[in-house]
Amino acid sequence: MSIQTINPTTNKVVESFTEMTEMQVHEALEKASSAYESWKKTDYKFRAALLHRVAGLLREKKDLLAKMITLEMGKLLTHAEGEIKLLI
Repeated sequence: MSIQTINPTTNKVVESFTEMTEMQVHEALEKASSAYESWKKTDYKFRAALLHRVAGLLREKKDLLAKMITLEMGKLLTHAEGEIKLLI
């Protein structure tokens, strides 16, 4: 069974995804747990620098991200851009 992302404005399918198996979900959760264990031991200054870099990347990709939000959620572009500003 596939999972579909549907544009709420047009009701057209944007993308289809294959549903993960129970094993795939379990593996993904294990990887996330392992990553968290590593992340929480990471130096604060390194984490802060990395998150500042991520914020910069979000700012650089603002237009693309706003269009994706609009496509997936049916929001007005100006509303989507406002949500991105809240993130960064």
